[in-house]
Amino acid sequence: MKTSEAINELADALAQAQGEIANPEKNAQNPHYKSDYADLAGVLSTIRPAFAAVGLSLIQSPHTTGNGNIGVTTRVMHKSGQWIEDVIDVPMQKGNNLAQEAGKVITYLRRYSAAAFAGVHQSDQDAQGAEGEV
Repeated sequence: MKTSEAINELADALAQAQGEIANPEKNAQNPHYKSDYADLAGVLSTIRPAFAAVGLSLIQSPHTTGNGNIGVTTRVMHKSGQWIEDVIDVPMQKGNNLAQEAGKVITYLRRYSAAAFAGVHQSDQDAQGAEGEV
């Protein structure tokens, strides 16, 4: 994780925002696992108002790595100019619809990264299968 030199104002604003944010509503279905989950739009709709109220913004940019992984860099910024960011990447599976698969991976990583920075819980079967019931 990387941060600006100081993060005191950002930390205060993030604490305030997290005090106002509830876990997002499960608004989508995963037919493969027969489960409901909060999609990216639901997560962003949940955190944006609380972030904006205290001068926080969120930037997410997809990227690839030299070894073929695909990832997302997520940066939370405060109106003071302070910021905190982290990068997550995963191996990209080769297939017939590479662009479509990349889009799915990017959306998934954005959803989990945004939720993590906002301190909200994400519960869905594909993640739970990887890490156990939470």
